[in-house]
Amino acid sequence: MKNDIVFDTFKTVDLKSLSKCPLIVAYNKPIDYADKVILRLWDNINATKYICFAENEEKICNYVPENMIFFKKDEHDDNCIIGTFI
Repeated sequence: MKNDIVFDTFKTVDLKSLSKCPLIVAYNKPIDYADKVILRLWDNINATKYICFAENEEKICNYVPENMIFFKKDEHDDNCIIGTFI
C-alpha cells in the first residue's frame, strides 16, 4: 500500500510504541504486495501501516523479535497468511 512504512526488520523496533497489543502477521503474496513475502504489524485486531519484507517464508523469523511466538495460520484464515507472531 502506498502509505505503508517499511522497516528492514521488526527486531530493532520498539513495537509497544507503535501498538498497544503488537501482533505480527506474515503473508505470502498478499493482494497489496503480490510478489512479496511481508510481515505486517497489527494492533490487536487492526492492521497498521508498518511492514517489512522477508526474503522468503522460511526466513520470516529472522525479522521478528525473538520473544515473540509463532502460530501457524488457522484453516479459516486467508490463503496468503502464513501465520502470526504474538
